[in-house]
Amino acid sequence: MNGRELLAARDDIDFDPATVAIDDADAFARLEPEVREWWVDEFGEFVPGNGGFFTPPQKEAIPLIDDGTNSLVCAPTGSGKTQASFCAIYNDLLAREKADGLDNAVYCLYVSPLKSLANDIHRNLAEPLDGITERADEDVEIRHAIRHGDTSDAERQAMLDETPHILNTTPETLAILLNSPKFKQKLESVEYVVVDEIHSLAENKRGTHLAVSLERLERMCDGSPTRIGCSATVEPLETVAEFLVGYETSDGERRPREYEIVDARFVREFDMELSCPTDDLINTPPGVVSERFYDELASLVRDHENTLVFTNTRSGAERVLSNLREKHGFDESDSGCHHGSLSKDRRQEIESRLKEGSIDVVTTSTSLELGIDMPHIDLVVQVGSPKSVAALLQRVGRAGHQLGETVRGRVFALDRDELIECAVMLRKAEEGFVDRVSRRCSRI
Repeated sequence: MNGRELLAARDDIDFDPATVAIDDADAFARLEPEVREWWVDEFGEFVPGNGGFFTPPQKEAIPLIDDGTNSLVCAPTGSGKTQASFCAIYNDLLAREKADGLDNAVYCLYVSPLKSLANDIHRNLAEPLDGITERADEDVEIRHAIRHGDTSDAERQAMLDETPHILNTTPETLAILLNSPKFKQKLESVEYVVVDEIHSLAENKRGTHLAVSLERLERMCDGSPTRIGCSATVEPLETVAEFLVGYETSDGERRPREYEIVDARFVREFDMELSCPTDDLINTPPGVVSERFYDELASLVRDHENTLVFTNTRSGAERVLSNLREKHGFDESDSGCHHGSLSKDRRQEIESRLKEGSIDVVTTSTSLELGIDMPHIDLVVQVGSPKSVAALLQRVGRAGHQLGETVRGRVFALDRDELIECAVMLRKAEEGFVDRVSRRCSRI
């Protein structure tokens, strides 16, 4: 069945499948029947808004990856980057599993900078893979697993016996696997490498180590793996794309491998506001500034469904939460804190409640800046300067997770230097990315 026929088979859509505008029918037709059926069941209701079956980044990325083209996908959180990256991959694996069966080896590596993000993608892969394999007439299996520092010895051994076809890992664990006498043989079959939140790796030593690992993998593999990079905020695109694909020497000349850029950064509208608790930050006592700030923060939290508050330090995240609880009536039932010094169980509890929308406010430093889906967040508050425009947009982009929603962020400056720095950042954000930014100072 083609796309329109699959839409017509649904009885819960409020548009005419025969006449609705669809501009990506050819790309959709590339997919296996089971993938098309699952896709329409899950996302068919959004066809009128998208002008087709795919969101903007998906319309470009899926055909490119299906053709084996190295691709950098830059699009806001909530615009379908994960499916844009993986759809063509699990479609290819399904076709090969149905035809001749997949080998007991890794075909796709997903590399993320955070263990929590790898956990989240692992959950997000389970639903489409289960839905697709259930729709297959024959018995098919596409295995996926996660491998990082929290993986037990028993789980690691099990991966040698029954190897996942899609392996989620971190840069550090990938480097270890490439040195493993037994497991590195399982990586010789890798055909796809997905690097998520690539902007957070390209700027530091972790990115350098990852680049070395990817080149080692390139030499090990039977063919050159297709590399896919994902990010919500990254500049300059060409430089990061070259970091992703690496360089090769041909005819004595060193040049980057071929790639394409999917630039869908302007899909969502931003509503950002800079605020300070007084119109005189120099002469107002710090205690008064702090009291007014917490009054306004508590008011914002009560006016929204779920609020995420970013600070620049772990101690700052704990302090903001403590003040909200002591002075404004919040408690463990409706508030929490998330950062790297907390236990794995505590972090996962907060992540689960954010995904469910069952917690009013969470304070954090940087641990929730990347990746994991939080569909109920409708406001992000940044306390103080995040130190870069990219970090600001990445953090604020955690709000308005559904496509078409306005991204709403509030930045609080609590001293004179922060006010100047934040004002400059919001101006730069307005010039480069954001549709509407307002700045105000107010007395509370």
